[in-house]
Amino acid sequence: MILSRTSVLIVDDSAFFRQVLEDLISSDPNITIAGHARDGIEAIEKISQLRPDVVTLDFEMPRLDGLGCLTKIMDQFPTPVIMISSWATEGAEMTMRALELGAVDFIAKPSGAIEDKVLSAKELIFKIKVAARVNMSRMARSHTARKTIPGFTADGCDVIIIGTSTGGPKALQVILEALPYPVPVPIVIAQHMPPGFTAALAGRLNITTPHSVKELANGEVLKEGWVYICPSGLQTVLDKSGRDLIARTADMPKQIYRPNIDILNASAAQVLGKRVAAVILTGMGSDGANGMLEIKKAGGITLAESEQSCVVYGMPKAAIDLGAVQMQAPLEEMADTLVAALRKK
Repeated sequence: MILSRTSVLIVDDSAFFRQVLEDLISSDPNITIAGHARDGIEAIEKISQLRPDVVTLDFEMPRLDGLGCLTKIMDQFPTPVIMISSWATEGAEMTMRALELGAVDFIAKPSGAIEDKVLSAKELIFKIKVAARVNMSRMARSHTARKTIPGFTADGCDVIIIGTSTGGPKALQVILEALPYPVPVPIVIAQHMPPGFTAALAGRLNITTPHSVKELANGEVLKEGWVYICPSGLQTVLDKSGRDLIARTADMPKQIYRPNIDILNASAAQVLGKRVAAVILTGMGSDGANGMLEIKKAGGITLAESEQSCVVYGMPKAAIDLGAVQMQAPLEEMADTLVAALRKK
């Protein structure tokens, strides 16, 4: 059986970087270059003609910039888009905006170093393959959660943990918009992201949702009513000091994902036992499943996003297949389902 190759449209105003990206992408025999575009207007024309499987899109371009182009793509030809920019690290807030508008993922342009190009090729190829599997009807759809839930108590729970990856920023916004403020326990979120971007994610969610959201600091005492984003590039574990619940961060380079959801979940199960509620959302791979199983065995609450709303049905499926999940819910009903479970606990 011959598998069809993934086609990619490269959109960048620099001929040099168009060639760099083509060389990186073409190193994988299962990916083909559908074409190139020099700006957003040309990109829309090429997408209409070529219908690529994935688009790589620069931020800064003449005539129509990346965000303007992304908006038109989502409106006219919903296609998986990976944002690529030389200033993605400095423009982390702009990157968060792109994810809100419907971009699947992002990557910084490679530098001239050979080692950097090798790593960039691996990362870009992986993200293209993930993007090609994204259900765009779910990605482009505007999720509408139910109206904000009335305040509630959670006497049997000390922390809510949410783990997610591809498609996570939009999913997190839907859930946090629906949850009442303040939530009576701290919420800790592990979102797979490169270093430098989780602070921007926290800042964006702090503005766009009713909750107080911040990036975790090492040794921070977790407080009810706050939402904490685990810092990228580090691992986060939970610990107890007397009555205080504390987050500790450390560099554990052997792990693929930093933050690693399994490590966070396992630490919560160890120090809090049944007084944990764990949620796993859209994402590629299986991170979070094993740690969620430990929480379930300890008597905690475990909840997974159902296939019908997942942008990438990977991590929730892995947790469900492992037997780690007690309840499933589509994204629009996730907050309701979580609160109902906490009220019963």
